[in-house]
Amino acid sequence: MAYFPHPDETVFDTFSWFERIARLGDGFDASGTPTLDARERLPRRYFTVGHIDLIMTGAGDLLSLACTAADHWIDIRPAGLELIDPEGRPFQAVQAGARDRSVPGWSLAHTLMDKLVSALLHCQRLKVGELRGYTFEMPGYLIHADGPVERTSDRQLGGCSLLLIPDIPPAPEAAGHDPAERLRRWQDGLDDTDYPETRKWSETWRATRPDEAQWGTGGWWQVGTCHFHDHGAHLCACYTDR
Repeated sequence: MAYFPHPDETVFDTFSWFERIARLGDGFDASGTPTLDARERLPRRYFTVGHIDLIMTGAGDLLSLACTAADHWIDIRPAGLELIDPEGRPFQAVQAGARDRSVPGWSLAHTLMDKLVSALLHCQRLKVGELRGYTFEMPGYLIHADGPVERTSDRQLGGCSLLLIPDIPPAPEAAGHDPAERLRRWQDGLDDTDYPETRKWSETWRATRPDEAQWGTGGWWQVGTCHFHDHGAHLCACYTDR
C-alpha cells in the first residue's frame, strides 16, 4: 500500500526527504498519482505505508482480507543527511542520529482498508464471519550513508494487523480455504517482509458479532445489507462500469 501525500497535507512532513523531493517532481500528475514510468523508478520502500493481502476465488469471491502496518514507519540516519538547496548551497537536512521518516502507517492503511472492505462487502453482498486483531513489536530502520538498510530493535515501536474472514457458504472452488488455512497462508505470505515473524504476534481481540468488534470495524456487519438507491440510469458511468 502506497500513499502519495499532497504537499499541503500535515502528513507530508512525516515522509523522508527523498520521498518529499520525489513527490514534488514531475513524475506525478495533477491528481497526485505517479506516472507508470515514475512508479517503476521509485524504490520499493518509497511511500509505503502498509500491506493488504487478499485471498479470492477464481470467480472473484472474497475469502479473506488482511491489512498490516506499523504504527509508525521510522527511518533513522546515523550519519545524518546533507543535501543541496535550489541555489546550490549544501545544508544539513537530517542531523546525525535523527529521524528522517516517521510515517503514521496504521492510520493511513486502516483508512484505505475501511473503504476497500466496505466496497467488497457491499458489492458482493457479504456478511462478516470473523474479525481478528493482532499487535506486534515493530523494528525501526537505520539508513546508512553508503546505502544499506539495517533493522534496529526499539520496543517503543509497534504494529497492527486486522484480518477479515467473510461468512460464506462452502463451495467447491473454496475447498481447502477454511479459516485456519486462510490464516496460515496469510501469515506465511508475510515472511521475509518488513514485519517481525508472525509467531511473535499477539492476537489482541477476536469478534464474531459487531458488539465485540474493535478498531472502528463495528459497522462492517451492516454494509453488506445496505441498499442505497435504484437510480441505475443516473449513476456516474465510472460507477456502473465497475
